[in-house]
Amino acid sequence: MRNYGIFSEKETQAFIDRVLGTKLAARLNFNQADFGKNRIKNKDAIRFLYMRYGRIKELNDVQPSNRVDMRELNTKIKILKRSNRFNDIYDANIKGVGPGEVLLYLLLNNSYLGGGKSAGADIFVDNIGYEIKAVKISAETNIASDFRFGGTIDAGIQRKIISSLEDLVKQYNNKTNKTLKATSEAINKLVIDEIKRSEFKNAFEKIEKQQFREFASSYFKKPVIFIDNRNNSTKGMILYSGEVLKDNIFIHRVTQGTVRPAIKFANESAPVPI
Repeated sequence: MRNYGIFSEKETQAFIDRVLGTKLAARLNFNQADFGKNRIKNKDAIRFLYMRYGRIKELNDVQPSNRVDMRELNTKIKILKRSNRFNDIYDANIKGVGPGEVLLYLLLNNSYLGGGKSAGADIFVDNIGYEIKAVKISAETNIASDFRFGGTIDAGIQRKIISSLEDLVKQYNNKTNKTLKATSEAINKLVIDEIKRSEFKNAFEKIEKQQFREFASSYFKKPVIFIDNRNNSTKGMILYSGEVLKDNIFIHRVTQGTVRPAIKFANESAPVPI
């Protein structure tokens, strides 16, 4: 066993040895459980590993926060983005860990990850659960999309919503002699937008309000942290954190047999200028 000086406990040193591997490989060998509640005592060691062996020296320039504060965290994320290895902590190549989860784990004290199939949350901070969603956002509408619900969603309810949308598209096609495509697996955004502009707008909104929003709002009971997932200078920045209001949830499209939502942020929750 190697001696890492600042970590005197044999168990912690053994953990570091396991992550580094026998040949000090360039890739750190983390797994999902390393970031969980049962291994929270290894948090300092994980920061050390990313800073020294992951070569993200900027971690030494930021102190972890004690709360989920968007402006405070974004200030620290901007410092970490100076590293050319920022993506190693933003989009960590760890099975079951999503974009932004390791980043926030490293930036928040008393935090641990809930796990990919956790019915609780993506991250817990002082035992308060948060969902983390990496999204694309429209600068014109301030609407976030291109994300999906987690693994705890009721598939049966989703199928009913998709079936209602399929029937509506069929009615529209019959009325207009068009051939818009809608299946149980996919209904693209262009089809959704055309229906919303048509005389079937009210019928669509009924599905959206009475079926989809009731279903989606039950998922968004926990506060959510939305992170910019666009491949530009804002990637990794927090766009919004907090409650998602039912009236701000919309149907974006259907893909792979699931309804993808879109979320509108309130004006006061717009991204911090970068």
